[in-house]
Amino acid sequence: MNMVCACVENMLDLYADGRLAVRQTRWVERHLASCPACAGRVASMRRLVSALRALPVPPPPADLADLIRDAVVSDRVPAGPDPGLYHEPFPARTPSLSLAFSFLAFIFSLSSSLLGPGIPGPVWAGRVSQASPLDPGK
Repeated sequence: MNMVCACVENMLDLYADGRLAVRQTRWVERHLASCPACAGRVASMRRLVSALRALPVPPPPADLADLIRDAVVSDRVPAGPDPGLYHEPFPARTPSLSLAFSFLAFIFSLSSSLLGPGIPGPVWAGRVSQASPLDPGK
């Protein structure tokens, strides 16, 4: 299997369903004309799809609407945990803590942008050491 076969194999499902763009479809069809292995995969996929479509569709249960309605109604009223057993790890402090940390992060970023990059080294002072990679002439 070469790289083109690997790319085509990723698109075979979409190709068999007819869901590829026109340009991609032409590209896959050109490859299938020259590659018997990939063409065989497409043929087996099409046989499988046609066999699955030939299977009889079972009728839905007579009480399907009632089952769906009961499921929807039971989901609307969540049972939830017993309030006596449930313990929230950070009950009321969670929003205030996140606000405080956000404020601290803002202050830190503001102070670092006002103070600058820190203590200037020899490059900032206008002196470049002889071993500096910034000065290619030496």
